[in-house]
Amino acid sequence: QAMRELDFAHYEIENMRGNLASDQCEYALAAQHYQRALGLAEAINHPEGIAKTCNNLGLLNLRLGSFAQAEAQLDRAATLYQSLGKADAMIGCRITRAVGLNLARRFTDAQFVLQKVEQEISQQSQPRPWQLALLQLGYAECYLGLGNPQQALHYAQLVIDAEEIDLLPDAYRVRGEALTANGRLEDAEKTLQVAIRLAEQNEDDSLTAYAWRAIATLYRQQGK
Repeated sequence: QAMRELDFAHYEIENMRGNLASDQCEYALAAQHYQRALGLAEAINHPEGIAKTCNNLGLLNLRLGSFAQAEAQLDRAATLYQSLGKADAMIGCRITRAVGLNLARRFTDAQFVLQKVEQEISQQSQPRPWQLALLQLGYAECYLGLGNPQQALHYAQLVIDAEEIDLLPDAYRVRGEALTANGRLEDAEKTLQVAIRLAEQNEDDSLTAYAWRAIATLYRQQGK
């Protein structure tokens, strides 16, 4: 029993080392630690650990643009969480998969996944606010990519109204891009400036970069 507990501890350490390396943008090192953690979890038959590390690997590969690998890892994590009865974690994996499909510009596929997730959330007696906000943000990005800025504006506003602090920069960014697509350039610029300010306040360099790219696109459209 003591040896087994040490194996569990070894797994947790490697998984956490992966998290720390990822936070420091040392992605190759993070992948090494996650792969070690995954091997340890598989060796001790620790399904929750396998799911957790597959989810981490999925998120890492989304950042690296390795979408096919991310999709496979997120699917594996979601299936395991479902078998363990961990509905919240499973839904989180499914929404992250939709985020990946949006990033890969597979917007129709993303819409299909989001609709399935919406059905799963609706079956819960008390849906989590963060789940709904993430779902709505996924829809906003999806409809923007499908060329429906009005629907994108609608869903982005729902996320803004939910006031989930980590999601606000991206919600304002999508709203700004949708306003740009609608030709409301002055409103778009103000909205994207809010997105940049919020992302910088959250110290989220990735979302700051997305917002800067969006406002650069706007300035190009304005001839600036």
